[in-house]
Amino acid sequence: MAMAAAAGSTYAAGIHPLGRFHMLAQFLAITLINTFTWFGGQGYCAYDFAVLESGEELTDVSLTLRPQFDPENTATGDTELPDETMTFDVLGGSAANAGNTAKIETDCNVEGFDIVAATGAANGEPLDLIAAGRIEIDTYKPLTLKIGE
Repeated sequence: MAMAAAAGSTYAAGIHPLGRFHMLAQFLAITLINTFTWFGGQGYCAYDFAVLESGEELTDVSLTLRPQFDPENTATGDTELPDETMTFDVLGGSAANAGNTAKIETDCNVEGFDIVAATGAANGEPLDLIAAGRIEIDTYKPLTLKIGE
């Protein structure tokens, strides 16, 4: 089940890093990071993401992720998992809109996600960000956290 983005800007080292992707045009940089994974029961987990954009304002942003999984080894017993979509009214343009969070819920045995669609609008013009070749994947590495040192 996809959930719309919540207000705020949270980004922290996570236990199941998805990665980040950059849009390179006009100094635009969207970063998507899986910050945490929550066990929800009955084989479902909630995956929290921080979404950061440091360039131009984008509106009506939609990011569709396809779960990577082994259909013979799901926690829910489902052999098919639907694509999950995160939506944002506004990303970027100002410090207040530079970051946001989103959550998707799917099988706990997901091994990662493929970004299969990324759309939005810049200056009122619709953009298919994948077709425009403006997405590049870069691996995210969380920081080590220690107590008392």
